[in-house]
Amino acid sequence: MAADESQKNRWPICRRTWSRNEEHAAMLSVPRAERLRLDRLMSAGVAASVLMLGACTPDHPEYPNHDVPAVSGKDVSAKVAIDIADKERAAGDPAGAVGFYQRALAMDPLQPQVRLSMGKAMLEAGAPNDAAETFRKILATPPRADTQIGAEAQAGLGMALVQLGQPAAAIDPLRKGLAVKPDPRGYRALGVAENLLGRNTDAEADYNRGLALAPNDQGLHSNLGLSLALSGNFNGAITILRAAAANSDATAKTRQNLALALGLAGRNDEAEKVARMDLDEQSVRSNLAYYAQLRALSPKERTEALLRPATPPPAHAPATPSRTTP
Repeated sequence: MAADESQKNRWPICRRTWSRNEEHAAMLSVPRAERLRLDRLMSAGVAASVLMLGACTPDHPEYPNHDVPAVSGKDVSAKVAIDIADKERAAGDPAGAVGFYQRALAMDPLQPQVRLSMGKAMLEAGAPNDAAETFRKILATPPRADTQIGAEAQAGLGMALVQLGQPAAAIDPLRKGLAVKPDPRGYRALGVAENLLGRNTDAEADYNRGLALAPNDQGLHSNLGLSLALSGNFNGAITILRAAAANSDATAKTRQNLALALGLAGRNDEAEKVARMDLDEQSVRSNLAYYAQLRALSPKERTEALLRPATPPPAHAPATPSRTTP
């Protein structure tokens, strides 16, 4: 109970303005310091070429029915708190939802489904440390990892670890969760972790597994295309990213991933045309020069340069995660 009380102070029950279209909602799979650096680059007009971490994006969220029998005043209050939390999360305010989930758990801590929903809301709100702690608490008590709730907690823990910059530690819980409950967002997060570890072939296989479950998932298409570009399969990357960029839901990230793939393939005129859809002239010129530098590298060196740069990229280079999360 003490832990729940401590969390309550950190997540006040209040309504918070939150737009689904904010960059924060996209949840770049990078640590806080790197996220701030990317924000500065974005404010200068540079669209980021990034891996999309499905774990943290609010696309197609699931809000299960929480079975809380209303047989007393206490139970009614818990049910009301859960209902409000679900509505806050569905409305795009995961931070506001957390406080209401905590209120319900303070009344009745033995609600693993409610705790699972709270962990997911913490992920969506950009609080991976709190989310990881919540998922670990679920896994430390029944039901265990081989149940559906346990599997979702395993996957959630893996997603949180990717956000926290621990891709190697994320692999095992993600695989355990996906073995019980295959999920496109889990495969997207697993692919991101593998890309960050330089395992591009494994990442591409997992993005394709996710696409088998969700053929229209734009994040999976974008990540698969970027991974292929990192591996040197530029034609394959361009085919996938061009189709994704033509989608009505395409974002600047997807378009700039396409520009990157075109630039790596040496198709500068096409890369320039795509880049100009989102960037100013200075940024376009800087990115084209950066693509030329990347072309000279091996696939392994290119992956390292883009995802784990030892030195800062050019001022207007595509801002990719240095290390790692929707």
